[in-house]
Amino acid sequence: MSAKIKEAYFRLSAVLLLATGVVKVVSAFSDSRLLQQLNPIFGISNGWVFAFIGTIEIYIASAVAFSRNSLLRTSLLALLVTGFLAYRSALVVLHIPGPCKCLGAATEWIPVLAVYETPLMNATLGFLALSYGFLLMAALRPRKPKPSVST
Repeated sequence: MSAKIKEAYFRLSAVLLLATGVVKVVSAFSDSRLLQQLNPIFGISNGWVFAFIGTIEIYIASAVAFSRNSLLRTSLLALLVTGFLAYRSALVVLHIPGPCKCLGAATEWIPVLAVYETPLMNATLGFLALSYGFLLMAALRPRKPKPSVST
């Protein structure tokens, strides 16, 4: 995988995570009923979950945007994607119904977002997961040995 493609992936990932993280943190401090309800997986209020996860997304977005360490960037994204997939899997396994509420109270501020929130968040997660998979495959692919220069 070329360095330009990797960098574009990291930049786009950082932008997506920064956007969703900021929305979650801002949402966490609104007065929405959703935020006062208990999160079915963590057992604490959704407000705290959004504040915590949003802050993590902002930190990871910053590290992905500003770090030059490709392993660190890839590992942080892998950790986040794994966490999101585990959370979504737990919702399915525990038969917890309902659409994605990934952006918290933002759907109350932007009503059209309520219709598209689940597909948008699924697309974002899919992009992060598939792109990470390609980065992982590229990292694990055997490299051709560089020819040695003999004198």
